[in-house]
Amino acid sequence: MTTARFDTTFSFGANGAQCRVECKCGRARTVDAEELRRMFPLPVPIARAELRLVCRGCRRRGHARMVPVPMERG
Repeated sequence: MTTARFDTTFSFGANGAQCRVECKCGRARTVDAEELRRMFPLPVPIARAELRLVCRGCRRRGHARMVPVPMERG
């Protein structure tokens, strides 16, 4: 079994995972691969994408962390 690499925003959809976006203020949100693709229509490195996200709670930019979350299979 291999470990999936998450280098770009497109990696979430390619690896069948959702994205948990966590801000340093404590706010967190789970984003599915489709919504992530609408937010970033071209593949963007994760580190750069984290800098572009703005928290809806504290309104700060660059305080986000993107964490892969496996999707439930049904």
